[in-house]
Amino acid sequence: MVLNYMKEVCLTVTSAVANTMLHDENRWTDHTHQSLLNVLDKEELSSLEGQIKNVQSQLEERKKSLRHLQYELSSKTALPKTVELEKEIGRVKSENEITLGALVPFRGEPGGQSTITPMSAEDIQRIDKDFIRWRKEWVDRRKIYKESVSDCI
Repeated sequence: MVLNYMKEVCLTVTSAVANTMLHDENRWTDHTHQSLLNVLDKEELSSLEGQIKNVQSQLEERKKSLRHLQYELSSKTALPKTVELEKEIGRVKSENEITLGALVPFRGEPGGQSTITPMSAEDIQRIDKDFIRWRKEWVDRRKIYKESVSDCI
């Protein structure tokens, strides 16, 4: 008898508390009794899981498509505009004229001869011999310097 009374009191208190809004960590939450909730069948749960997987696969496909479209958009926005193209073409033409002007002494005037003559094979060999000789001098001087510095230390 007492046990039944306590059971009834406990159920009424829990249902009263469960159906009220309680304050929990700076937010209001609705605490309900779990036995009062509807339960889905196994088939319904499996169909929901199938739908979730289907939506997730569609989401991945859409993400890939979005990345591809963003790449195309960024590559197309990086291209110069029509107005900028005219300026860029003019700049490149002026750079070409400057470069060709610097090459005139080596190429010569159109229809004329070059003002600079290429080096002969003898001149190249002489320069190589001089380089080897002076390199030996430099290596010897460096060796002497290192020895004198190491002796001082």
